[in-house]
Amino acid sequence: MDKATTLGERIYKYRTARGLSQLELSELLEVSRQSVSKWETDVAVPELSKLVKMAEVFEISLDALVLGKEEEKEEAVKEPEIKEDITPKIEKVRETSRMKTGFGFFFLGMGTLLSFLILLLSADILAPLFIFIPFGLCAFFCLRQFRHAALWCVESWYVCIMAYFYYATGISWSPHIISVLRPTGYENTWSTILSFVFFFMLVFFICLTVFVYRKEKFEFSKKKHIILAVIAALARPVKSVVVNLLLGFWLYVIANGDEHYFMTVIYINFRILIFGLNFLVDLAFIALFTACLIPTVYWIRDTIRKRKHNPPKAESDR
Repeated sequence: MDKATTLGERIYKYRTARGLSQLELSELLEVSRQSVSKWETDVAVPELSKLVKMAEVFEISLDALVLGKEEEKEEAVKEPEIKEDITPKIEKVRETSRMKTGFGFFFLGMGTLLSFLILLLSADILAPLFIFIPFGLCAFFCLRQFRHAALWCVESWYVCIMAYFYYATGISWSPHIISVLRPTGYENTWSTILSFVFFFMLVFFICLTVFVYRKEKFEFSKKKHIILAVIAALARPVKSVVVNLLLGFWLYVIANGDEHYFMTVIYINFRILIFGLNFLVDLAFIALFTACLIPTVYWIRDTIRKRKHNPPKAESDR
């Protein structure tokens, strides 16, 4: 038997012997790096399909990986098995890792340079921060070797641009889209056009996220996803209650009911706080909605596939 007594120790042993990092192994198995770490520390156990794929990557038998049996020497009578060469896949993963690292340093350098130039040219101290945030997020995703880092980068840019328009002009997709659906009609203004652009981009990114994660395996947990759905449904009503309570507190407690003083002094000073709360709640709602949508779509897909492969049996003739 193998000296590595646990499955996690054997995974670590064969991974290091193959010269793979946790990140590279996770890319080959199409799982997160945290999953590999949990396997190696025996916190979690990989499913059978991942064990089979790991045995192929390590070029060992499944018994050697799972049971710790030593590899038996092949007898001359046995024909050698033709195994797939995993080296090109490993090289591709390493090349992708190097590309992510390169793009990460590029985004970091570009964000720093542009922020410095904006700081020299602009009197607004916060202006460089708005420039650096999207570049910094992209650098973080790439340097941390996030799976689907390109998707995360593009979506972070969309969120930052939408946040800028929300703070600078007050444009948000939801009020204008709702106003269009009213029977009174709407004005064909630039704000309405931009709202529609943001709305259709939002729908596009949700669909793109579902498409990119199409090969992932999701376990549909009714309890967990019902909780997420309830939180998403209550996010906006709770936000409205909190905002109204804040406005009422500022008006009647701080401004002593003086609406003119409230609008000219207090509301202007705390307007960013209200906008920030609204934007963060809307963003959380979108994230929770997508988190519920992805496993639901694949649960429906798997259910349809199972019914196609296992049609219901016809009732036996009496």
